[in-house]
Parts: sequence; C-alpha cells; structure tokens
Amino acid sequence: MPDAAYAAKAECDDPIDAVARIGYPGRLALSITEDEDDKECRFSVAGVSAGSPPAEQLEAAILTLRNAQPLFQTGADLFGNAPVLNAVPLLLAAASPRDQADPRLLNDDFQQGVAACFVLASEKYLPPDFRNISEFVTGQDVNSNVENYGVTCAAATPDAVDRLNEFLGGSVRLSDIEVPVLAFRNEREDGLTEYLFIPVLPN
Repeated sequence: MPDAAYAAKAECDDPIDAVARIGYPGRLALSITEDEDDKECRFSVAGVSAGSPPAEQLEAAILTLRNAQPLFQTGADLFGNAPVLNAVPLLLAAASPRDQADPRLLNDDFQQGVAACFVLASEKYLPPDFRNISEFVTGQDVNSNVENYGVTCAAATPDAVDRLNEFLGGSVRLSDIEVPVLAFRNEREDGLTEYLFIPVLPN
C-alpha cells in the first residue's frame, strides 16, 4: 500500500491560545491529543511515538491496521481479532504524553464496541466509489457500545468531513482529505482527549 500522497490537513485549537496545524499524507493514520493541563496539541503521524506508548508497540499496531484494510471494507466481523482491536487504544495514545493506552479500553467489552465501529468502514456505509458522495455514519448506526467508555466513533467520506468535525466537538478539525476516514475520540479520565483518524483506502 503506498504511503505517498494525498496531502490532508488537521488543526487543533482547544487547549491553546492559537491554532496548531499539521499537514500529513492522507493515506496515513493520524493521532491527536489535547492536553488541557499543559496547554498542548500533540500530533503523531503513522503511529510515530510522541512520548507515548513504546515505539515498537505503535509500529506493530500501525502494521496490523494496514494489513487489515481489506477486512474493513468487506465488513468482516473483527470481534476476536485482538491485534486489530487492541491497535485502537494504542494508536489513540500515540500523541499522548502518557506511556500507555487508556487502561479503561483494554477489555473484551470495549473490543466488541470497536469491532462494531470498524463496520462503519465497510462498503455498506462507505461506497468504493466515494467521489462526490457525502456519507457520514456514527457508532450509533451499528449499535456500538464504545460511548460507555467515553469514546465515540464515526466515519465520513471527504465531502462529509464538516459533519465529522462537528460530531467530534469542533476543536479538532480535518480538511482536504481525499479518502474516507474512520475516526475515534476518547476522553480519558486523566483530562486528555485523544483522537485517531484511520484512512479507509480503496482496493
């Protein structure tokens, strides 16, 4: 899968006085953490550690998600696929100042909810020919229980990115994306807010 290409942008403005922006290859995963205590917006592209969980764990998580892309699009039931489902808590923390994933998210019940979120990336919700199609779906559409853990999930085509930004709360915003994304937002009990954007790549 080529990493090159589509330039996308993200910005974060909640815990800081100005706006922090990053441009990144839109075919790579992006993690953002809002740190209210230290007044920081932190970014990680493709699971590169930003003071977060160990780099080798993040690298393995990114590779797992890349290899699982065909499963996302078919809508395969991922419950029981621990490597894929455990990648989400790890990569949510990729830009975090904490050295481990949110411990609340490391259980079977949360994994079941994440598995439902991945259904949003299937062709049922995000058609293969997504150009000029505005599609936006949330975890509620697939009865995901991740909200029980302070997490929300949603997926959007490029033409629906404004709806995704609004759904995520408005302080972190994507723009100029050229492939659909599956998004997770986690409010940790320690005051951090973590975001993970996974590109949904056409076959």
